[in-house]
Amino acid sequence: MHEYKTLGEMKIKNPREIERYSVQTIERSGEHIDVLRIIYKRKKGSFLPESKRFRFPQVKTTTMEDSGRRKIDIRWEESPFLQKAISELDLILSTELSKKESIKIILDEMRRLEEDARIRIDYIRSLVQSI
Repeated sequence: MHEYKTLGEMKIKNPREIERYSVQTIERSGEHIDVLRIIYKRKKGSFLPESKRFRFPQVKTTTMEDSGRRKIDIRWEESPFLQKAISELDLILSTELSKKESIKIILDEMRRLEEDARIRIDYIRSLVQSI
């Protein structure tokens, strides 16, 4: 079916089009969630999305500290499924990035952030104007 089983289970059909990925941890309502963002190389004019986000709840582990105080230590760990996905992504992207490529990626991320912020600000302005 798919040479990258975990990515296939995530419905990623063209893993060779993956340009890069990032993982960010967020905390919501006391739960820790890892957000995996996959960015694709798309041809200009493509209707396919430039990126996809996947959320993975972290696994909560508790251990009793042996200090005589009966203190419980709570730790959050990456989902084993996410670890497998990252391993497959690392295989796909095994080429090391040069300094110029890294700068290009950072500038592209800044452009995307500015675009998202601009859209959000325009939306908020429209809400204020409608009041």
